[in-house]
Amino acid sequence: MEYKIKAQDSPILDVSDAGIVTVYINKFNVVDAAGDLSMPGSFKKTFKERLTKMWWLLNHEWEDSLGVTMKLYEDSIGAIAVGKMNLDKQLCKDVFSDYKFFAANERTLQHSVRVFPVKYMMKEDVTIVSEWAMKEWSTLTRPGAIEDTPLISIKQAPEEVEALKQALGFGYSDEKLKAIEDKINELETLIKKAAESTLINQPQPDIKKTIDFINNLTF
Repeated sequence: MEYKIKAQDSPILDVSDAGIVTVYINKFNVVDAAGDLSMPGSFKKTFKERLTKMWWLLNHEWEDSLGVTMKLYEDSIGAIAVGKMNLDKQLCKDVFSDYKFFAANERTLQHSVRVFPVKYMMKEDVTIVSEWAMKEWSTLTRPGAIEDTPLISIKQAPEEVEALKQALGFGYSDEKLKAIEDKINELETLIKKAAESTLINQPQPDIKKTIDFINNLTF
């Protein structure tokens, strides 16, 4: 079997000003899109053996390292990673701004792991994994493979505009700030047109939620 990439919406447990983030990277007792279920304890061995060699990447791109993995452990919910970002890199500054913005709005980023099932059993088309070998974990700034993000309606657009305006104060790079400002202008134009009844009874615009929009910004 080959290494698999597993993406999940994972709660942000902590974000410190020093660039240290603590997040869930996998949840236990949940059947994912590939039909795999991770058992409690399934990451303990690989965490112990590979802590100092565990890569922390952006979107699984080997050239985009975000920093060092400081700690890996499990609780009753899932597998947890603690990473310290290299805030001297502009790439990391933008991702760290994402973390702070999302945490301030009680939302979450997606995280993903590259794993290989070492010990497992099949039960009713579900692969129950009791031991994983893990190669790296990633912060995702583009959608993962779990599910598509639902679209918002034009009625939700004003809330998204306010959230985007708040994002302008979270230390993003000039390029990313420009992209956010462009999105604000786009949404405000749609709101204005809706108020003028030009969009009544028309299909809803294809506008992603604020979180996915910011995640998908790449330069």
